[in-house]
Amino acid sequence: MKPRVVVLRPSRRVASAAAAGLVVLATASGCMVMSPVQTDEPYVPADGVPANAGSVALRDLSFVSTGTTGAGVVVSGNAANLGDQEVTLQMRPQAADGTSSSAGVQVQLRPYQQVDLASLALSLPSVQAKPGALTTVQIVAEPGGTTVTQVPILLASGYLATVTPTAGPTGTPTTSQPTGEQTPAATDITTQPEPSR
Repeated sequence: MKPRVVVLRPSRRVASAAAAGLVVLATASGCMVMSPVQTDEPYVPADGVPANAGSVALRDLSFVSTGTTGAGVVVSGNAANLGDQEVTLQMRPQAADGTSSSAGVQVQLRPYQQVDLASLALSLPSVQAKPGALTTVQIVAEPGGTTVTQVPILLASGYLATVTPTAGPTGTPTTSQPTGEQTPAATDITTQPEPSR
């Protein structure tokens, strides 16, 4: 006697369910093609902008304005010297024709030092743009390099309400010189504890 071979045919219901599953799978995978995962897209999670000049990394760089005409702006953001040499950081507003203003601000950064620029109350009286505008700034790190970037002007309200300029003569750049002691605004990057994960 010959062995009997039984061929089972899937029912139409199973075939329809499999076909519907393939359609759903194809539709769902199409969403990924048209809309990539947002964590794969680079963005700046701050109100300010990033900039690099030589070994100096600037993050969340912005200018804070009271909105009053003629008041100028205060530099806000974070500057970190990632190198092993002392660096002089200068920021000068640039005119539309590309020339840099002689009035700017200057900060000395020791090796591996990080500074909160807003706490230094560095003022640029020559910047007269209103909040919401962008202004072109030349950033020079000596030794290091030069970069030009567009910096946003933000209104001094909310968390920026305390960012105000120091009292001083208009038109004179404010300079921060190292005194040999670390100010509360400056931290040494090499001695910071590792964040817990």
